[in-house]
Parts: sequence; C-alpha cells; structure tokens
Amino acid sequence: MVRDLHVPRTALLAVGLAVLLVAAGCTGMPGGSSADATTTNAKLDSVPASAEYVAYVDVAGMRTDTDLRSVTNTTLAEVDLGPSAPSDVSSMLDDFEDATDINPRKIQNMTMFTASTATTQPGTSSGAAVLSTTYDESGMANAIESSTDTTLNEGTYGNVTVYSDDSLGGFDNVLAALGDGEFVVGDRDSVESMLDVRSGDADHLEGDLRSAFEGVNGGSYVQYALSAPNGSDSLLGYERVAENAPVNLSAVSGIEYTAVSFGTDDGDITSTEHVIADSEGSAERAYDLIDGTRSLYASVSPEELRPSFEAGSIEQDGNTVIVTYAESADTIESRIEAAFGTNETADNTTTLDNSSAASVARP
Repeated sequence: MVRDLHVPRTALLAVGLAVLLVAAGCTGMPGGSSADATTTNAKLDSVPASAEYVAYVDVAGMRTDTDLRSVTNTTLAEVDLGPSAPSDVSSMLDDFEDATDINPRKIQNMTMFTASTATTQPGTSSGAAVLSTTYDESGMANAIESSTDTTLNEGTYGNVTVYSDDSLGGFDNVLAALGDGEFVVGDRDSVESMLDVRSGDADHLEGDLRSAFEGVNGGSYVQYALSAPNGSDSLLGYERVAENAPVNLSAVSGIEYTAVSFGTDDGDITSTEHVIADSEGSAERAYDLIDGTRSLYASVSPEELRPSFEAGSIEQDGNTVIVTYAESADTIESRIEAAFGTNETADNTTTLDNSSAASVARP
C-alpha cells in the first residue's frame, strides 16, 4: 500500500515522476532496446509547415521493451492506484482494448502534430496523427464504430477514402485510410492538411521546429519538439503564477523551443531534453529554473526516490540548456519498491547503488 502522504505532496510526486521517467510529459504504454531504433519512421514530411508541435512515438517498441515493461509492472505492483487499476502491462493493454475495442497491440508507431488554426480559440490548437498499424481499412473502421457506437460516414478527399464521425457534436473528426495499414486521424482540417502535404499540394515541416526535433538524440521510443506559443505569458497567466511560485519562472518567457527524447539503452532508462532560448541570458535563467524544479521535486519525494531526481546532468551550450538522464531499470525498480512497498523497514535497510546514473551523450 502507498504510504500516507498528504494530497499536495502526492500530486507533486506524481507529476515529478512523470517528468523524470519520460522527460517532461510524454507518456506511453511500455510493453529490445531503443538504442537500435531510428527516427527514420517519423513521418516529418507528412507534417504541415504550420505545425507548432510534432511528436513521434514508437508504440510497438515501447510495448515490447523488457526494461520498460519491468519498471511498469513493478510500479503497478507497488503503488496503490485503486481497486480497478491493472496489475501489469498485459492487463493494461487488455483493459484498453476492452474499453475502446481498439487493439493497442496493432498500433506500431505514430507521428502527430498540432497547430493553431483560424477555427480554434486563442491558446488552443487542433491536430492529427499518421498511424502505422497492422489493421486493414475495414478492421480499423469497424473498431472505431464499435468503440464510438456509431456508424461512420464514408467520403473522399482527393483519391483518399475518409471516414467521418458526427456523433460528438461540434467535433468533425475523421479517419483517412492511406493503405498498407496507414491512417491519418484527427479533426478534418488537420487531416486534410496532412493529406495535402503528402500529395505535394502543401509544404511540409521545415525550419527551427524541425531542427529542434532532429537535434535531440534519435533512436528513441518517444521524441517530440514544440515551439512556445506567441503571447504565452498572457495566455498562461504567467505573471500571476510567478508571484507565488516556489521557483523563479521568469525564464519561461525566453524559451522558444523544447525538444525531448526518451528511450532505453543497455538496461538504462534514458532521456534527453533540449530547452532552446532566445539568448544565452535567457538560457541561463532557464538553467536555474530547471535545476530549481528538479530540486523541488526531490525535496517532496520519499527519501528513497531522491537519488533518481538528482541523477543525470544539466549543462548550458550557448542558448540551449541540455538535461540528460540515465539510470538502470533495476535501480529505478528498487527505489520504487523501497518508496512504495509494504516493507516499512525499507527506509533504513535498503542501500542502492547510484553508479548507474550517467549523462546521455549529447547528439
């Protein structure tokens, strides 16, 4: 059973663990080594030039990675997530299929993007994803119909079959079938923009955002990059938040791009994050913010988990702050067991080797 932690502390810990394990916010279902993978499967040439966020997820690689599966199974076994929580990764995948009628084991990888459009409210965005699957066209359409309890409307866009779902009222979501198990799914405008790029009728992603994505180390299960939205200070209420924040948030306004990768390498869980600022001065402030945030999460976490928050490295290279992390799956599991296990003597009897913590080589 999880230890008795008051709610704010538990909430901070949950967020902190997510940041630690998947480099600031991109999660997936674990389920090999990502060091042998490449990002050539990321279909950046299908992403429109207007994209403000682009991501690639190797779903099959994560699902079958023995290190990620072991860490996830340990977490599910040790942390009390409620009576309906799955007991292991296999149960998690089964639960997902039971709830959605979509078999996650048939999803291979996805490349997704979001962008602001004329039809979205300020501060919001729309997007789409290219899915590589082992579904055929009818199998995917049937799975979605079963999941949404609706009948899809079939149409075309150019020479591509497009299925639409009008059951959600106000959301024009579509599925475009590209053949050979590939699909584009998202809101209609975003899907059509991807189809325009693929047909050569619109420009694909180039420039600083693509450079940021490709600059963070490849061979990862998860890789993404995003640009800071214009006017983010006012949209996020930055000034009001900054007044009461436990760390200095002034660096937020100077950040232009963030790029992250997450994977495994020879038994280590690894991540790299590049925070790209508009100047070296802004990068220095971003460095202080990241270092302070990491210290904050370490201070509110159980003692056994603190070495994991303190592992890795932070360095500045011009206008870029580079955060790297590598720690063995075995060490992470031991710390989870010590922090959340039912053995109340773990605090005083568990000695953990932190020698596995190391910096991931910069690309």
